[in-house]
Amino acid sequence: GGALKEALKGHLEARQPVNRMAGVDVLDPIYVPVDVSVDVYLKADAAQEAVRKAVMEILHDLLSFARLEFGQPIRVGEVFAALHPVEGVAYVLLKRLARSGLPPATLHEGCDFADVPIGENELAYEGLLTVNLFGGIR
Repeated sequence: GGALKEALKGHLEARQPVNRMAGVDVLDPIYVPVDVSVDVYLKADAAQEAVRKAVMEILHDLLSFARLEFGQPIRVGEVFAALHPVEGVAYVLLKRLARSGLPPATLHEGCDFADVPIGENELAYEGLLTVNLFGGIR
């Protein structure tokens, strides 16, 4: 993954906060992989492969460096909002939204998932993406 590191480095240097130039100490950035696992229930006539591809692309995009800023949490609502319009999707269940290697945050009353908080010197990126499809046409 040398290429990814290099690309990342360039990407981050391009958007370093200005105060870094002034010799102010800034905390080293911490990269936080975030796992997303979804169960996607398809409409009867939906093609599984097309939906899988669309869902994966959206998840990649949600967790892309181009979109995320330091300190930006990964919100449950954003995942649902992004996947909702996918053609052929009846509904989506979120199975996991958590930092890689960590158990999900304590469950809230009435809500299975919490947003993933990201510290001000942390940048989320794509961890393990899991898309389980139910129904539809193979």
